[in-house]
Amino acid sequence: MLATEPGQAATALETIETAGRDTMTELRNLLDVLAPPADGDEQADLSPQPRLSRLSPLIDRIAFSGLPVELRVSASPGRYPPAWT
Repeated sequence: MLATEPGQAATALETIETAGRDTMTELRNLLDVLAPPADGDEQADLSPQPRLSRLSPLIDRIAFSGLPVELRVSASPGRYPPAWT
């Protein structure tokens, strides 16, 4: 679609980007409700999301809130884009 209809492709990608950003905002809000920041800061941390290498502390934070957590890895880390690791 990028080659044949770039205008529609750009619109679709912008819609996907907006949906992704909205979803991340909702997820941050949910995580703050389930496990408020340890330092008592009421404002959400809007820094970049943790990479896969920092997944363990995030899982620990959720588990500490009392929720059951299960992690399943279905691919080797080498298969992910470098920005994720």
